[in-house]
Amino acid sequence: MKTKVALRKEAVRLHLQGISKTEIAKRLKKSRRWVYRWIARCDHKHGARSLENRSSAPKNRQEKYPQKIKDMAIKSRKARKAGHRQYP
Repeated sequence: MKTKVALRKEAVRLHLQGISKTEIAKRLKKSRRWVYRWIARCDHKHGARSLENRSSAPKNRQEKYPQKIKDMAIKSRKARKAGHRQYP
């Protein structure tokens, strides 16, 4: 059984030979969408590294808490440590 990266390389290799994307999908038993995705993502400058898995985790945290919320959390944490738990 071929690895995921090996299948991706095979798809790109077949594409470079001039084989249609539909035929590649049939040969590799993958969807046409899968074939289009990996052919588009292939970057010859980076070679096989461009076909490796990538993290889908966000690179930057978009959400920043306002200072008021941060201050409330710190105050609450300090009160809990001191044993003065406040209930609403």
